[in-house]
Amino acid sequence: MFINTGTIDPYVSLWGNKKTQYIKSSYELPVIYDKDIASVNKKRLIQADSEKIIIAGMAKKIECYYDDGHYMAGKSTTIIMNDQNREVPWNTY
Repeated sequence: MFINTGTIDPYVSLWGNKKTQYIKSSYELPVIYDKDIASVNKKRLIQADSEKIIIAGMAKKIECYYDDGHYMAGKSTTIIMNDQNREVPWNTY
Protein backbone atom coordinates (compact mmCIF):
# COMPACT_ATOMS: atom_id res chain seq x y z
CA MET A 1 0.00 0.00 0.00
CA PHE A 2 1.20 3.53 -0.73
CA ILE A 3 0.72 6.42 1.69
CA ASN A 4 1.72 10.06 1.38
CA THR A 5 1.28 13.35 3.22
CA GLY A 6 -2.32 13.80 2.08
CA THR A 7 -3.40 10.46 3.48
CA ILE A 8 -1.97 10.90 6.98
CA ASP A 9 -3.90 12.53 9.80
CA PRO A 10 -2.68 12.65 13.39
CA TYR A 11 -2.21 8.97 14.36
CA VAL A 12 -4.46 7.73 11.54
CA SER A 13 -3.96 6.46 8.01
CA LEU A 14 -6.63 7.64 5.59
CA TRP A 15 -5.67 5.01 3.01
CA GLY A 16 -8.90 3.61 1.57
CA ASN A 17 -10.97 6.41 3.12
CA LYS A 18 -9.54 9.30 1.09
CA LYS A 19 -8.12 9.39 -2.42
CA THR A 20 -4.35 9.64 -2.65
CA GLN A 21 -3.18 12.54 -4.79
CA TYR A 22 0.16 11.88 -6.48
CA ILE A 23 1.69 13.79 -9.40
CA LYS A 24 -1.55 15.25 -10.81
CA SER A 25 -3.47 11.98 -10.50
CA SER A 26 -5.61 10.56 -7.72
CA TYR A 27 -5.92 6.96 -6.63
CA GLU A 28 -8.55 5.29 -4.47
CA LEU A 29 -6.54 2.28 -3.24
CA PRO A 30 -2.91 2.76 -4.33
CA VAL A 31 -0.74 -0.36 -4.08
CA ILE A 32 2.87 -0.84 -5.09
CA TYR A 33 3.91 -4.47 -5.30
CA ASP A 34 7.06 -5.69 -3.55
CA LYS A 35 8.54 -7.03 -6.79
CA ASP A 36 8.18 -3.59 -8.38
CA ILE A 37 9.82 -1.83 -5.44
CA ALA A 38 12.66 -4.39 -5.38
CA SER A 39 13.31 -3.92 -9.08
CA VAL A 40 13.90 -0.19 -8.50
CA ASN A 41 15.47 -0.04 -5.03
CA LYS A 42 15.83 -2.93 -2.58
CA LYS A 43 16.54 -0.57 0.33
CA ARG A 44 13.14 1.08 -0.17
CA LEU A 45 11.52 -2.37 -0.03
CA ILE A 46 13.20 -3.02 3.32
CA GLN A 47 11.88 0.34 4.56
CA ALA A 48 8.37 -0.40 3.32
CA ASP A 49 8.34 -3.78 5.04
CA SER A 50 9.70 -2.41 8.35
CA GLU A 51 8.01 -0.98 11.43
CA LYS A 52 8.18 2.80 11.26
CA ILE A 53 6.55 6.10 12.05
CA ILE A 54 5.53 7.97 8.91
CA ILE A 55 5.45 11.75 9.31
CA ALA A 56 3.52 13.93 6.89
CA GLY A 57 5.51 16.70 5.25
CA MET A 58 4.40 20.32 4.87
CA ALA A 59 1.72 20.13 7.55
CA LYS A 60 0.81 22.97 9.91
CA LYS A 61 0.99 20.57 12.85
CA ILE A 62 2.66 17.20 13.28
CA GLU A 63 0.69 14.46 11.58
CA CYS A 64 2.15 11.00 11.86
CA TYR A 65 1.14 7.37 11.72
CA TYR A 66 2.67 4.21 13.16
CA ASP A 67 3.02 1.53 10.50
CA ASP A 68 3.88 -2.07 11.34
CA GLY A 69 5.28 -2.72 7.87
CA HIS A 70 2.36 -2.42 5.46
CA TYR A 71 2.96 0.97 3.80
CA MET A 72 5.42 2.44 1.37
CA ALA A 73 5.89 6.07 2.35
CA GLY A 74 5.78 8.69 -0.39
CA LYS A 75 8.64 11.07 -1.09
CA SER A 76 6.98 13.98 0.73
CA THR A 77 7.07 12.10 4.03
CA THR A 78 9.73 11.42 6.62
CA ILE A 79 10.10 8.02 8.24
CA ILE A 80 11.53 7.09 11.61
CA MET A 81 12.68 3.51 11.94
CA ASN A 82 14.00 1.58 14.92
CA ASP A 83 17.71 1.08 14.29
CA GLN A 84 17.79 -2.26 16.11
CA ASN A 85 18.68 -4.89 13.49
CA ARG A 86 18.75 -2.07 10.95
CA GLU A 87 19.85 -3.10 7.48
CA VAL A 88 19.36 0.24 5.69
CA PRO A 89 21.54 3.33 6.23
CA TRP A 90 19.34 6.26 7.34
CA ASN A 91 20.42 8.54 4.52
CA THR A 92 19.54 6.24 1.62
CA TYR A 93 16.25 6.06 -0.24
